[in-house]
Parts: sequence; structure tokens; C-alpha cells
Amino acid sequence: MKKIFIKLIQLISILPFAKSILSVFYFYSIKKIREHFQKHPHIKDIILTSDMSSSSFIYGLSDLNFLIIVENNIHPKIILNEFRDFIKYHFILNFTVQKVYIPILTIDEINTDIIKSYLIRDKISNHLKWISVLTTHKYDFKLSKQDYFSMAFSSFGNLDFQLLQLNHIKSKRLFIKAIYKAIHSLKKIHPKDFSISKNWEKTYYRISTFPLFIYIGHKVFMQETWNILSKDLYSYEHTENHYSYIHKKKVNKYLSKLLKKDFIDDITMTPALIQQTNNVKGKLYFDIHLNHKVSENLNFKELELIKNKLKSFDHEELRYRVRFTTSSLYQLQNRNAYYPFPLEPLFRKRKTLSYGNLNYNIEIHEDAIHLSSVHFLVSQFMRFRSFKQKTDLIGSKFIKSLNLMYRYYLLSYYLKGNEVEFLGNEKIIRERLTPQFNTIKNTDIVTEEQWRIIKAQLLYLLKDIRNELAKKDPTLKKLKF
Repeated sequence: MKKIFIKLIQLISILPFAKSILSVFYFYSIKKIREHFQKHPHIKDIILTSDMSSSSFIYGLSDLNFLIIVENNIHPKIILNEFRDFIKYHFILNFTVQKVYIPILTIDEINTDIIKSYLIRDKISNHLKWISVLTTHKYDFKLSKQDYFSMAFSSFGNLDFQLLQLNHIKSKRLFIKAIYKAIHSLKKIHPKDFSISKNWEKTYYRISTFPLFIYIGHKVFMQETWNILSKDLYSYEHTENHYSYIHKKKVNKYLSKLLKKDFIDDITMTPALIQQTNNVKGKLYFDIHLNHKVSENLNFKELELIKNKLKSFDHEELRYRVRFTTSSLYQLQNRNAYYPFPLEPLFRKRKTLSYGNLNYNIEIHEDAIHLSSVHFLVSQFMRFRSFKQKTDLIGSKFIKSLNLMYRYYLLSYYLKGNEVEFLGNEKIIRERLTPQFNTIKNTDIVTEEQWRIIKAQLLYLLKDIRNELAKKDPTLKKLKF
């Protein structure tokens, strides 16, 4: 019944008069939350972080996002579960409210600017405006440097996930809206890296104003999008790689074939962070650099075939993982450390090889890594706090836990002023972490008892990262793990 109702709502949302009809459900949802939690003894405020007045907010397709503020002496997860249960068992709230990610903070934590920065996802203006559901108090912030990093990081992630990894969401309107907001945010922060055409802007305006226009304008929008993302302002030197990570002839043959395609500029290869031997094992990550020609016939099925073909070469010792990018986006991501792991650009600079023998010579700024490190710290803090079971690795292979612990260790080591070597040797990594893990094999499934030890190690390292970053921003000490 619920699925049928959601499909009906999505169908109605494309009609010109949909806003006035569907807005009733959204304002009703806000009213129900206000009435239910108005006199809650431990909730100090519930803040609506969605901008319902924005042209990009689509009734029937967009979600209501909330931030919950609780008293300092209350365990946030208890209130979070209570809020989730209320949403879950209320029919209308269940499809209007974002349920997967609901940030919840104490009074002290919301007064930390860094937390606010992390919560900024897809804003385009210089100001952030939120409104209290319980009191109608308006929160108005002027964006800081860390805020802009968070905006760009989120925008890049959306662009990467929805477009470059071919995870196209089913609704074309939502897909186009996400791409538009991501590119606009990145353009605002990195104006020299993006040249947006009037035709792209005009096409989006027509789609957002007249939803039925999407069936005509989708193709034009996608072609213009790839033109924007493929504009490369950098020159590259040719280099000669004296070794390769590919030891299978059939894989080398296929990669050579791919490089001859006119819509592919290069293929870069990056090994997994942890290696058991000198030879590359575990996983090898391919970044396939596309250009604007990929959109000429919009035949993205070929990209899916390429991705599946490379994955079909997986064998017991090495598995291949594929994503798509453009050379300009690859430069942007590495220069500014727009990766979930802040030291990823440094690792790629040392370990990534270009199959097309190109030298990208990317300059990485320490300031960018610092901004990324702060974002990483808060993201991990929020994962332990708000994402139900997201960091609970019980039931997964131990190598996942080892990889995460090693990343924490490397960042802590780097922030102390040390030069990170990225040795990658599993034996050395195990020696630098607690000896309690020496008896666990990589393929062993993590038990509940082992998870308690792993979690303790993660929290110890995370507190160490917090203490190092707090030397520049003392307010980070308010983050209590």
C-alpha cells in the first residue's frame, strides 16, 4: 500500500499544480512533529534544515531533513530511536521525512561551528538558514571556510555517486536536480574550474518550471553537463611507467583497447591501502577518465559493459573496482582532498599509475588536507552517534576493520607532524596497532567480542585525531565520544 501511495505522489509531482496539493502533506508532517515533541522533557529543539522555499525543493520527491538538539546529560541515541519510531509508524511522515540520516546533537555540540559545517550539504548561497519546528526561531549563519569545504565535499560526492558511478536514480527530475545543485555549488567555490553555458541553465529552468519538459530537455541537459565536466584547463606531461599493477595479459589487452576509444582520455590505477606482499593484491581501483564525447549518443550502457567486463577479470588474489571521472574532476578532487579519507591524495600521488603514461603532477595543499581532516573527524563522530549500525562491523571480514583502524592511525600519525610513508605492509600495520589482533586472520568474520576491542581501538585513535586538530580549534574538544 505504501509503495503504491508513493508512486501516486511521484506521479502527481510532475503536474503543474502539484505544489499546492502536495505541500499539504509536508506542512502536516511538520505540525505532527511539533505537536508530539513540543513538551518532550529532553529535546531542546528540532530544526528543519530543508529549504522548502527553494526552487530545487520538489514536493513529492524531496525529503524533510531535521536536526535534533537534546540536553547535555542525555544519551542522544535513546532520543534518536524514539524519533525514528515515531516517523516509522506514522504513514504520512514515513514518506515525507528523511529517515536514514537524522543528526542529533547536544546543546554544547550544536554550539560548535565545525558540527554546523558538517551538516551543510547542498547550499548555494553565502548564508545558511534553518528554522526551529518547536519555536519558529530562525537560525542564520554566514558560511566559513570549513562550511565551503563541506559544501564542495558533499557536492562532489553527489556528482560522483549519481553520475560518475552510474547510480542514476529512477526519477529523472531528482537526478537532474542533484546534478544541477552539485555543479552550481562547485562552480561557486571553484569558479576557474567550471564554465557553465546559458543553454544548460535555460534547460534546467524549463525542466524545473515545466516538469513535462523533461522528456524533451533531458538529452540536452546531459550533453551540456558532460561538456562542463570535461573542460580541462590543465596540461599533462608524458611519463614512462617502468612497472604496472596489471600482471594478466588479457586485462592489459582490454585496457589497451579501451584507451583507443575516443571518449576515454586515460585510465589511472590505484592499489588498496593494505598489501600482504610486494605484489599488488586485494583490490585495484580503476579511474576511467571520460570526455565530452561520451554524451554524443548518450549510450551509457557501454559504460556499464566496460565496468562489468573489468570486474569479470576478478581472481582470487586481486579484484578490480571501477569508477568514472574526467581529468578535470580528478585534478579538482586531488588538489582539494575531496575524499572520505583525507590522506587519499597523498597516497594517490605516490601509488597511482596512469595507463596512458600521463603525469598529472598534482599540487596538494596542506590547508586542504586540514579541512578534509576536520570534516573526516566530524563525519566519524556522527557515524558513531547518528548512523544506526553504520560502524558496527560485526559479521564482516576482519580486513575491513583493519583497513579502517589503519586509516585512523595514519591520519593521527600525519597530524603529529610526521611524514606518512604508506608502507602498506600488513605485518608492519598489525605491529603498530594493538597485538590483540595478531591472532585474527583477514578473512575471519568479526565477532561481537572482537568488535568491542576494534571499537575501543577506533575510539582511542579518533580521540587522538580530535586532540591534534583541537590545537588549532579548541572547540573540537566538545565532541564527546
